[in-house]
Amino acid sequence: AVHRGLPEALLKKCALVPFGECLCGRAAIKREVVFAAHVDEKHEHRYDGIRPHGHYCVPILIGDRLLGVITTYVPEGHRRTAEEENFLGMAADTLAGVIERKRFEARINEAAIKFTSIFESSNDAIMLLDDKGFFECNNATLRIFGCSTKEEFLGKHPGEWSPPTQSDGTESIAAAKKKIAAAFRDGRNFFEWTHWRADGTVFPAEVLLTPLRLDGRDVLQATVRDITERKKGEEALREKESVAYLSEAQKVAHIGYWKMNPETMELVGSDELYNIFSLSREKAGFESFVEVIHPDDRERYIAAITRGIEGGGNWNEEHRLILRDGTEKFIH
Repeated sequence: AVHRGLPEALLKKCALVPFGECLCGRAAIKREVVFAAHVDEKHEHRYDGIRPHGHYCVPILIGDRLLGVITTYVPEGHRRTAEEENFLGMAADTLAGVIERKRFEARINEAAIKFTSIFESSNDAIMLLDDKGFFECNNATLRIFGCSTKEEFLGKHPGEWSPPTQSDGTESIAAAKKKIAAAFRDGRNFFEWTHWRADGTVFPAEVLLTPLRLDGRDVLQATVRDITERKKGEEALREKESVAYLSEAQKVAHIGYWKMNPETMELVGSDELYNIFSLSREKAGFESFVEVIHPDDRERYIAAITRGIEGGGNWNEEHRLILRDGTEKFIH
């Protein structure tokens, strides 16, 4: 509330006036000017030492929405005039515009503070884009794209922060333009994309493009999330599922496989391979497998492996195993 020249007793008494009570409460509920030439029965809120006076109480309105009431004091016995009422009405309209503008500015400032907080605290890269390229970004953008300053990142087209082609073979700049057009057309566009960092390393990303109207022009907000770790997790899961499926298939078909590092002679095989050779995975090395080969076939087996290491290519060999319990097996 704003006041001028009012006694402290009145301010305490009229600090909160219910709708419909006293002159200002009636003006508020009726949405019209209320006038009194003297202190009458409509003055429910009184205080000790109140002096004779009259009132104009004028509602401050935006349409049908009440913003407040202007209460002016006039001498007792004052005559109500259309000129005064019109003047006070214009003052109320002017004040309504000022109040509404101030409230709008406060909402804009609050929204700007919230946006800035979200913008800078986000772990995702958030950028603003127009037809000339990126013109604003948050700190996460610099971290994700490996830039030292905003100047290093800004001013470029999204396609310039991408490898020449995407994973499907499409040219990045042309594909980016199509993604941008789709965002403006449909109101948003969410997709996976391959970006690259300032040092040239590529990374998979999820991108959300959202059109905005900013300072009278159409722009896009681009939100980019680095999904490198998620992709690694998905790939590891696929490999695990593939290995489990392959292991089960080998078990059913009694087929094993192995791979060996030719420099260290370290050998790793499938579960079924160890079952076929009757060896323990924890204790078996290359020498353990060679020892199980039938003595008459052992030299030929080692020669085949040597040829594979030196010359590459595939080979087919059939040989016998003598297990530790004396069982003889033929393997291919």
